[in-house]
Amino acid sequence: MKTSVVLSAYNGEKYIFEQLESIRTQTVPVNEVLIFDDCSSDETSKICSNFIKIHGLSNWKFVINTSNKGFKRNFLDGFKKATGDIIFIVDQDDKWRANRVENTIIFFEEHPEAYSLCCGFSRFFDNKVLCEHVKVPHRKTNGLKKISLTEFCRFNSYLGMTTAFKKTLLNKGYDEAWATMPYDIAVNFISTLNNGFYYIDKVLVDRRSYPSSTSNMIASRYINQIFVGNRHLYSRFRNINALESFENFIKSHIDYQRYEIDIEQLVLSSRKNYNTLRNGQLLVCICQIFRLRTVDDLKQYINNILSVTKMKKMRLKDRLIAIKHFWNIVQISIENGYSFIKSTEMPRSKHDTIERKQFELIVSIHSLEKGLSFKDKRKGFGEEKATKIIAMLKDYIDNDYPTDCFAVYETIAVLESYFLKKREQGESLPVLEDILSLCKSKIVGDNYCVGGTTLLRFEGFKSDDIQSINHLFSTARSIRNYDAAKHVTESDILHVIEMARMAPSACNRQPVKVYYSLNEKKNKQISNLAPGNNGFNNAIPYFMIVTSSKSYFGLFEYNQWYVNGGIFLGYLRLAFHSHNLGSCIFQWGLRAPEKELRELCQIPYCESIVAIVGFGYYAAETTVIQAQRKSIQEYISKF
Repeated sequence: MKTSVVLSAYNGEKYIFEQLESIRTQTVPVNEVLIFDDCSSDETSKICSNFIKIHGLSNWKFVINTSNKGFKRNFLDGFKKATGDIIFIVDQDDKWRANRVENTIIFFEEHPEAYSLCCGFSRFFDNKVLCEHVKVPHRKTNGLKKISLTEFCRFNSYLGMTTAFKKTLLNKGYDEAWATMPYDIAVNFISTLNNGFYYIDKVLVDRRSYPSSTSNMIASRYINQIFVGNRHLYSRFRNINALESFENFIKSHIDYQRYEIDIEQLVLSSRKNYNTLRNGQLLVCICQIFRLRTVDDLKQYINNILSVTKMKKMRLKDRLIAIKHFWNIVQISIENGYSFIKSTEMPRSKHDTIERKQFELIVSIHSLEKGLSFKDKRKGFGEEKATKIIAMLKDYIDNDYPTDCFAVYETIAVLESYFLKKREQGESLPVLEDILSLCKSKIVGDNYCVGGTTLLRFEGFKSDDIQSINHLFSTARSIRNYDAAKHVTESDILHVIEMARMAPSACNRQPVKVYYSLNEKKNKQISNLAPGNNGFNNAIPYFMIVTSSKSYFGLFEYNQWYVNGGIFLGYLRLAFHSHNLGSCIFQWGLRAPEKELRELCQIPYCESIVAIVGFGYYAAETTVIQAQRKSIQEYISKF
C-alpha cells in the first residue's frame, strides 16, 4: 500500500524543519512526499530544498507555485498530483509521532472498507505540553470507532492534520464538497457519506498551538470583531455554518432520506441553541455585568465579598457598612452591565441595532485600511477581509438602514482605495468590485470620505510656534463667570466641534456625540442638573453634553467609551479656548440625575453621558482659582 504526504507551506521557516524531520524518521517510511510552497517570502523554500538535498531524499519533491493559490487550493492540487493509495494531510508547523505511518497502514489493511482515518493529538508550544490527549469529538471512544453521519454533523471537529485518506475518495464527489466547505472537513464528510470514516483514540500527531499562527490570528480577529471575544459563541456559529453546508450538499447530490438523520431538525436545533447563547447565557451575562472575564473570576469576586463580611474582628457597624458598599457596587454594576449588554449583545431597538452594525463596519474597514499602510504587501493580501466587509455592507444596505452616514461612506472609500491598490499590484477582484458598485447605486447622499493612505511629510505639519501653543495650554482655565452680553452663535459651536473632532479615537470609531441647545430655558435646566455647579447656577449661559456610544465597543473593551469621551473633552476644552470661549467641564457621576438629563436632551440609553460642559464668551475680568499643577517629579515614575 503506497503512501503519499501532501504538505502546503507558506512562510513556515520557524517550525517547518521539525515537521519534515518527524516525517523522515517514521518507523515505516513514506513512499512519496510532496511539498508545495505557496510563494513564501521567508527562508521556507531554502530550508525545504536543503533538507531534501542533505538527506538524499529522492522520493521527496519540492515545488514553488508560480502564484499564490491559498492553502485550500494548494492542498487540492497536491491531492490530485499525489500517486499514493493513502494520502496524509500535513500542516507545516506540527509534528508526527514516529509510528503514525505504521499505525495508519495497519488500519487500512485491516479495514479495506474505510476511506479516511482521524487520530487523537496532543497540543504543545515551546516544548511545553498544553494538553496530552485532545479527544475528538470531545469524548472517549476507547480505541477505534466508526463515525456515523449523525455523529459527524454534531461534532464536525476532525482536523486535517490528523487525517489520512484513500485517494479513491477524490472520485466520490470531493470536488463538489470542496467548493462549499473547508478542504479537510470535505474529505471526512465525503468519507462519512460513503460509510467509511473512522476515528482512532490514539495520539499520533503533536499540534503546535501558538497565538501568531495563521488560523489563530484570523479566528481571533473574527471573534473579537463579531463575537466580542466569546470563543464559545464563535464555535457554535461555525457549527451552524458547517451544518448548513452539509444539508445543502446532501440535498443537492444524494437521496438524503436514506440516511437515518433529520439534518433539517439538526440545523434548527443548533440555531436555536446559538440564539439562546447570543441572547444572553446566564453566567456569561453575570460576568459581563460584573466586568469579569470568566466564571472563575466571578466566584473569586463573590468569595472576596463573603470573606470581608465574615471577618471575626470586624465590628457589626463596620460589617453593615461593608455590606452596604458592596450592595451599591452590585446595584450599579447590574444597571451598567445590563445597559451595555442590551445595547451591544442583544439590541432591543432599531437604533441600537443600526449603531451596532455601523460599529462592525467601522472596525472591520479600519483593519483593512491599516493593512494598506504596510510597506510590503503579499500577493492576495486582504481578500478574505474585503469579501467579509462587502458582505456586511450589502447586508446593511439590504436591510434599509440609513446610508447617509460616516460608517457607510468610510467603508466605500477604503474599499475603493483597496481595489485601486490591488490593480496597481496587477491583481483584480471584479466580483467584489461589481457588488460594491451595486451597493453604491443604492446610496443617496454625498460621499464626503477619503480612504486608504496618504504620504505624510514632517515639513507639512511641524510646529515652529511652540510659544503660542504653550500659551494656549497654560492659559486655559475652568471658567464659571462669563460675559452675559455676548451671545454664542450656532456658527461658533460648529467651529469648535469641527476642531475637537480631530481627537484620536480607538480604531477610528468616533463614538462621541455632542448635544447642545441655544434655548435659554433649557440651558438653565441643565445648569441645575450639572454636578458641582451649586452657587453658579445663573453664571454659565450655555451647556453641551458629551456622550459616547457603548454600541461601538466589545465585551472586553468595557468602559473604553469613557476613555474616548475623555480624550475628546481634552480637545474640546482647547478648541473653546482657541476661539476665545471659556469652558468648564462637569464630570458626570453614577448618582447624578441621569433620567432627567436624558429626557431633557433626548439622549438614548446606548450612549453613556461622559460630562456636561458649560461655556460662553470670556468676561473682561474673571476670578478663577489658581489650580496649580503638581510638580513634574510628582507626575512621573521612571522604571
